[in-house]
Amino acid sequence: SITAQACQLLEQHWQSGGDRQVIGAFVTVDGGAAGRLARQRRCEVVAADGTRIHLHDVGYTVGQHRNLVFFFEGATFCFPGEQVPRGGGREPESPKVSDCEFVFANQSASLRDTVAEFWVSEGVFADTDECAERLDELATVAWHKGQITAVATVFSIFYPSLQASMYGFRCYVGQQYRRTTQAVSLLNATFDALNQWEQTRPQVVQHQGMLFSLQHAATSSHINNARAHRTGFDLLGFDPKNNQVRVRWFSWAQIGN
Repeated sequence: SITAQACQLLEQHWQSGGDRQVIGAFVTVDGGAAGRLARQRRCEVVAADGTRIHLHDVGYTVGQHRNLVFFFEGATFCFPGEQVPRGGGREPESPKVSDCEFVFANQSASLRDTVAEFWVSEGVFADTDECAERLDELATVAWHKGQITAVATVFSIFYPSLQASMYGFRCYVGQQYRRTTQAVSLLNATFDALNQWEQTRPQVVQHQGMLFSLQHAATSSHINNARAHRTGFDLLGFDPKNNQVRVRWFSWAQIGN
């Protein structure tokens, strides 16, 4: 397609020495447009040589024009007010040691008690009473040898700029299991399970994807890639506190879902 060809040529120009402050290409879709670009939240277009270009929805502008973005391979971004990308020096991560269990909307009382005890023991909450609201958002639990190593919760949020209901993602990894790929595996497991489960919900308005704000300063400083190959959660922008926000659309998400 013309869109794919244009994105491919722009990326090739960038890789051959183009402006490094440019990290990708915007595709603006008119409100009256038709076809996949007008409907799908994340879509694939194919260039003449077979190269597959992936674009994802990053929201609306004045006049209700949708914007899709294609990030160049290897592009890194600057945080607001900074001139040089952060990153580098991150310690290698060990493989995860836990198995992930999806428990969203299917939580036993004993599981809720075990998770609450884990949070209190880790200092996330002062006591089990403070855990009540977050327990209602429990999505995925990671286990190792019968012990909890990490917990993910999700909450419903309508994101105005995307004009879509989304799941917000939070996770906590036990201190003993930091500097592993545990958070990545928990994120991927939660997304994959919700991507399937959400399609079975008997409701008119569905959540169309998942997003999160990366609030851990040390982790955020080392993540400056616009495209995230390990998770598929690409850069959406920054929140009012300059935390990077990342998004991934469900595979079936379309305008009007």
